[in-house]
Amino acid sequence: MLPDLESLIDRLKALIEAAAEELTGDLSRHPAFREVMAELLARYHTAAWIVGADSETLTETQRATIIVGVAEQLAFLDGFVLDIRSADEFQQGWTRRAASYAESIKVPYWQGRTKVLPLPAMPAQGTQCLTKCQCLWDVTTINADKGDYDARWVRGANDSCQTCIQRAAEWNPVRIRGGVLQL
Repeated sequence: MLPDLESLIDRLKALIEAAAEELTGDLSRHPAFREVMAELLARYHTAAWIVGADSETLTETQRATIIVGVAEQLAFLDGFVLDIRSADEFQQGWTRRAASYAESIKVPYWQGRTKVLPLPAMPAQGTQCLTKCQCLWDVTTINADKGDYDARWVRGANDSCQTCIQRAAEWNPVRIRGGVLQL
């Protein structure tokens, strides 16, 4: 994994784990936990995009894409909060489950890093390995003014899931010409 992304994930995991630990003594804190998680996910999805893009500014389209990604994670989080609300006591795996949300920032990171090129998918998006994905896009600029790029899906682990193995076979390279994906 790239060091800048890994650093963001590690910081977010630490914050999420601290928020989850608040539940150990009092499960009635689940509304506050959800609020903290929503704020952390929004902040870190945005930060991941900015770090990936190496730019401090976001367009309205980029902001909208981030909002959609955060909303997807919040839908999963709502299911988790229902599990917490229906439990009689804190469950051992909840802290680890909560921390796994930190890995969700891989998608906005790669969206920013690839400048929202019309690639077929981002690492950790729609894979069997989910947020554990270690793959990446290697993008070569042919002619930025014309919107011409070549991109290769690079597997990041010898034990890649079947989705990533298939993507590596099919997407090496993918061509973007005139800003349009050529499969």
